[in-house]
Amino acid sequence: MTAAAPKKLSKSACKKKAQEAVEAKAAVDEAIAKLAGTTSKLKQIDAIKAKKESGDVLNDDQLHKLETEQGLRDKVAQLSA
Repeated sequence: MTAAAPKKLSKSACKKKAQEAVEAKAAVDEAIAKLAGTTSKLKQIDAIKAKKESGDVLNDDQLHKLETEQGLRDKVAQLSA
């Protein structure tokens, strides 16, 4: 029994597949960029936590960043899934 030859796609079908591939790559690139940015923010939070543990007084911006930690960790989990 021989396998059937794959069907040749029409030009419009090829263009559609190519467009879908471009859109998929753009979505992946966007997710990677968001993950990198979020990871960077978490590194900043880790540095702020180290300052706090060493007894430094934190300013309002630093305190606000500490409050966003859980949301950022949730975002990393979502983007990594």
